[in-house]
Amino acid sequence: MVPKVIKRIEGKRAPTRVEPLVVDGHVLPSWRAEAEAFNKFYASIGNCKDTQSEKDMKRERRELQKRPTANQRYWTTEFTMAELELAIRKGKTGKAPGRDSVTQEMIQNMSPSAKLKLLALYNRTWTEGSVPVAWRTATIVPILKGWKSQKEISSYRPISLTSTVSKTMEPMVNALLYHYLEESKELDESQAGFR
Repeated sequence: MVPKVIKRIEGKRAPTRVEPLVVDGHVLPSWRAEAEAFNKFYASIGNCKDTQSEKDMKRERRELQKRPTANQRYWTTEFTMAELELAIRKGKTGKAPGRDSVTQEMIQNMSPSAKLKLLALYNRTWTEGSVPVAWRTATIVPILKGWKSQKEISSYRPISLTSTVSKTMEPMVNALLYHYLEESKELDESQAGFR
């Protein structure tokens, strides 16, 4: 359903909604007007602040690099092909892709040479501490909540479609961070959840 909504928003499909969207008593005349209304509505109820600029992030990264860390080994170790293969196998199929249109099925069917290039990208991202902008960008898609009225903008919940390429790297980073926290005794022994 999510890809259909995206195609409708982009004007690639005829609308299937029976009732028009109404905001402040006015029927919205186009898909663009609806997209702008959703954007305004979600911004008003969300707790997101403006993201940092690239320049601010680089300055913050330089400051952090000056600080001593507990164990440099974790932050300079590169990921292995076995770790990548495991992350690819664990990826969920049948999900809508992010803005890059790369699906989990595409990643699972990559050639060995393409996987090597992907691994090199992950290792570069990890060792440089620089996350590509495309991985930090999501497409927000409104999904109707159950049997609520199609006319009301509050009847829709936002779904964030993020890059599958970045989602594939997440379990690799998570495993590394988990081992670091366990080895450095940063997790309290009484903590049972999320372990």
